[in-house]
Amino acid sequence: MLAAAAYATAAFAVYHLVAPALARDAPQSGVAGAIAAPATTGLDGLGPDGLALRAVAGRAKTSTYVVEGTGGAQGTGFLAWVRPRDGTSFVLTARSVVAGMLEEGAREVYVKRGNRFWPATILRDDPNTGLAVLSLQTVLDRPLWPLPGERAKPSVGAQVAVVPAGSEAAFGEGLLTAQQGRFFLRTSGERAYLGAPVVADDGRVAGVVVELGENGEAQVAPLGAACRQVRFC
Repeated sequence: MLAAAAYATAAFAVYHLVAPALARDAPQSGVAGAIAAPATTGLDGLGPDGLALRAVAGRAKTSTYVVEGTGGAQGTGFLAWVRPRDGTSFVLTARSVVAGMLEEGAREVYVKRGNRFWPATILRDDPNTGLAVLSLQTVLDRPLWPLPGERAKPSVGAQVAVVPAGSEAAFGEGLLTAQQGRFFLRTSGERAYLGAPVVADDGRVAGVVVELGENGEAQVAPLGAACRQVRFC
């Protein structure tokens, strides 16, 4: 009982340390509202485990960006890793976020946070995993996947959080399920979840939301798939 109480207190403290940073980094443009999920979140009322998951989701939020192509199509991407030697950052997202661009033969998109934006190039995309990686000629802060080995291994029944971009986009939370070798997670079905990182309770990224079903069921591609297809690990 004493250990549980201490854990809850620590998680609560971490959350309140994270919250001010989120307020400072929250986007100010209308872009976030265009892809915002409902203002409620499935992380409420989960006790100590829920508070810890919300804390790590809050930290991950500072690494998420709105990805926008032509025609206003939007989704989420997150800073995965950087290459300081040539000033390049790499953003991982869902291929479905940039599919319209690929169909037009274009590979230029924008990555946005608040009132700032950066041009990006679709560097690689993989139809099998549903993943795409963007490159930007600038070094951004707080990569979520700095080293290939730093990733959580998704498992059936694991409690995870989805972290979409945008100040009004709510975290999603649920238990991973599997069907025919693919992972799924029940969400609200908002487009902001496309390309969003899925984080485990230890703060590591486990996967990326690559598809959204009509019933709100999100397909999650594990980072192991990204390692084989869009990043040389």
